[in-house]
Amino acid sequence: MRKLVYTLLAIMVLVSCSDDDTEDADLIGNWKLIEILVDPGDGNGTFQDVDSEKMITFLGEDTFTSNGNICEMTGSIENPSEGFYSETDSTITPVGCSDLTVILNFNYEINGNTLKIYYPCIEPCIAKYTKQ
Repeated sequence: MRKLVYTLLAIMVLVSCSDDDTEDADLIGNWKLIEILVDPGDGNGTFQDVDSEKMITFLGEDTFTSNGNICEMTGSIENPSEGFYSETDSTITPVGCSDLTVILNFNYEINGNTLKIYYPCIEPCIAKYTKQ
């Protein structure tokens, strides 16, 4: 019985001393586009800074709006867009991607105050946003 108590105590100490100081930001709110990665096909692509005012605003009830077209991985803010998201599935579903005949779901992940949206490319295509 003592071994069990000591084992549980040791596990609790290890868990409480975790190095994970970065807490993921809440998805709800404003996110600004800061970088884009488009891999050239050899696996050596890197994120490139973007000078853009493109923002995504995640609202309650699983909807979002953007001042730019989320269907395009550009910094342009000429064509606003909107859609739905699922925190359970970590997906974003834009509405009205003009030239597409299928509904696309873009996967996303949050790490600290960084949001990455993964576009459906053969090679990695990722847009990186920061929480505002």
